[in-house]
Amino acid sequence: MRKALVGASLLNAAATLGHATVGTVYTLLPALRSSLDPDPKATLIAVWVLSSMLMITTTYVLIQAAYRNSVYHAGTLRFIGVSYLFSGLVFAFLALPQWAVLIPVGVLTFWGEKTHMEQDAV
Repeated sequence: MRKALVGASLLNAAATLGHATVGTVYTLLPALRSSLDPDPKATLIAVWVLSSMLMITTTYVLIQAAYRNSVYHAGTLRFIGVSYLFSGLVFAFLALPQWAVLIPVGVLTFWGEKTHMEQDAV
């Protein structure tokens, strides 16, 4: 078991749950009730669903990588780490609170990937 990847997956699972529940109520639904044109509303729904699916999928990958030896290539974990770090930086730049979860998931993923590779080398 790689503790950093377990931590990343648990934090990401909590963020996914928050995104799907609280985020939908306080962000998505008010935007859909607004006077936006139908095309931007449809795009917003598509992006919301896509980000939800990515969060679910990356949580699964992180859990698998935490508990199984050599299941995931280091590149997959690096991709997740980079994606979360850069996404977190965008949210921080926009002064939105999601950065407080995205950046730690990215850091924990990189840390877990490093220990993952070190343990596999032994």
